[in-house]
Amino acid sequence: MKSEILEQIATVVSGVCEVSVERIRSHNKSEDVVDARTIFVHYCRKYGLTNNSIMRYLHRTRTCVVDNYLANFYIYHKQSYMFRLSCSKIADKLAEMFPPTT
Repeated sequence: MKSEILEQIATVVSGVCEVSVERIRSHNKSEDVVDARTIFVHYCRKYGLTNNSIMRYLHRTRTCVVDNYLANFYIYHKQSYMFRLSCSKIADKLAEMFPPTT
């Protein structure tokens, strides 16, 4: 179940950010990839995934890497209009895929 959610979030982020899932999971440090990876980590946590499951999906060995992406999310969100626009589009798509339960 967790792996399906990770894949679905990665696919949405990949489509909106125009960065392949493989590049999101890579160690590439170009700005577009880091932005996509940061957004991916944020929404994974928002939908209840643990740092450990995100870390394993991204092929990282330390959970502090995930913590860094989470901390940077708010900095990027504040500084970049395009980052905020991507986040908004992703949030809308994920809300359709994972409607809130009442």
